[in-house]
Amino acid sequence: MRLWNRPLPVFPSLRGKLLLLVSVIVVVSALIMTSINQTQTYRVARGATIERVASETELIGAAMAEAIRNLREDAQIIAQTPPIQGLVRTSHNGGIDPFDASTDSI
Repeated sequence: MRLWNRPLPVFPSLRGKLLLLVSVIVVVSALIMTSINQTQTYRVARGATIERVASETELIGAAMAEAIRNLREDAQIIAQTPPIQGLVRTSHNGGIDPFDASTDSI
């Protein structure tokens, strides 16, 4: 039998087979560890993001509540203020509006 007709074995020795097995185990282990690491990193980042958004939402909510409270107070003050036309009429009629008998005092 001639050498060039004979198929060459890919891993002819036990040493080659063990090397292949160890290489496959290392690559598979690295892939698994990378996957686990990515999953844990995603969970931690997601939790931190949720906490940050919750904190920002709480701050914005407090600012909005303050703004709404100020607007409500302003609306109450405006509601208790006599209308501008009434003020003009009271200034022409001795402090009393002839239309609805209101005065210019607050």
